[in-house]
Amino acid sequence: ALNQEQLQRRREEQDHREQIARWTALQRSWTNKTSETERALHERDEEVQRLRRTTENDRIELEALRRSHASAASRRAAVEARLESEVAATGELHQICDALRKQLAAQARPGVAGGT
Repeated sequence: ALNQEQLQRRREEQDHREQIARWTALQRSWTNKTSETERALHERDEEVQRLRRTTENDRIELEALRRSHASAASRRAAVEARLESEVAATGELHQICDALRKQLAAQARPGVAGGT
């Protein structure tokens, strides 16, 4: 009976050691997976931060382009208005020149009042 008890105790001790080994392996596996997960989360956090910076930089650049475009459109409108004004003034000058030419031609013809 003593041998049976010793054998039984040895089996239980062996089972206990195997259970401890399994639990230790599970704990080590869990720790490794936790570390991998934390590392992956950290990498994703860094990527999210990088994307946020990139997005913010793109937003700033887009806003600068919008302002530049608005400024250019404003300058273009001013140039177009000036050009239209100059075209109108040029047209008026042509009309005045034509009227003066006609007046001079009329004065240069014999028999017209004021002509020779």
